[in-house]
Formats: sequence, C-alpha cells, structure tokens
Amino acid sequence: MKRIGRKVDEMIIVYPLIGVDDIKFGMCVNEIEGLGYLEDMAGVDDITNWRTFQKEDGKKCYVRNDAVVCVYCFGDALVDDFQLIGRKSEDFNKKFGAPDEVGDLVCVYDDTYQTPYEYYSLGLQVWFENDVSVAVFCNEEYADEL
Repeated sequence: MKRIGRKVDEMIIVYPLIGVDDIKFGMCVNEIEGLGYLEDMAGVDDITNWRTFQKEDGKKCYVRNDAVVCVYCFGDALVDDFQLIGRKSEDFNKKFGAPDEVGDLVCVYDDTYQTPYEYYSLGLQVWFENDVSVAVFCNEEYADEL
C-alpha cells in the first residue's frame, strides 16, 4: 500500500485491545506524561467525564481513575497494515466483517454529521462522515462497559 505524505514509521499503530503505539491501556498518568502527553486544560471530556491528555501526534488519551482507558486516533492509523482513516465502510466490512453495531447519525459540530460503527472484538469505535472513516476510538474493552 502506498502511503502519501508520511513515512511508515510515522504511522499510528493500533494493537487491538492492547493499546496504540507506545500507549498501553491501563498505563497511569505519570507514565503517559513521561511520554510527552499533556493534560488538556479545557477540563474533562463532556460526554465521558474522563480526563484527556494529548500531544501533536494524532492521538488523544482518555483517562479514568488515573489509568488510560481509551485512545482517540485522528491521524493516520493502522491495524494489520489496514489504514483506518479515510476508508469507506465497505472496506471495513471486507477486512473485519460487518460491524457489531451501527450507531445513530450524530451532529458532532455545526452541520457535520457522523455515524459510529462498533467492532467489539477489536475494541474499535470507528466514526464515519459521508461513508468515509474520519476518527477511531480504541478501547481495551467494549466502550459501553467502561
């Protein structure tokens, strides 16, 4: 697969149910701070009420009870050489099978609408806008159980 604009070593690598790049689920706050992640000073996440940490690498860590429980990927991310961002839903169906659940269409901001697709066995929640994946939330377990 040809990757335009980024080297392979700059890609975000997702390890389903384990972690993302150097972030492992369950890591404590001081460990991710040691990797250069800074707490978002805007406060906790509006929906989950979890603390968030990020740096300029296309990822944001969600922390509950001082441990990483979720990583949000909005940069180039791979699972088994499969690019997660910028794909059609049919590409996901071919690679991973049908999603376990397709959520409702959500207005994420202004007039922008996205739909979440859940892949429980991979711990992935993939958000699609106009049938193209734009973001991925990676979890140690299915998100509704967190």
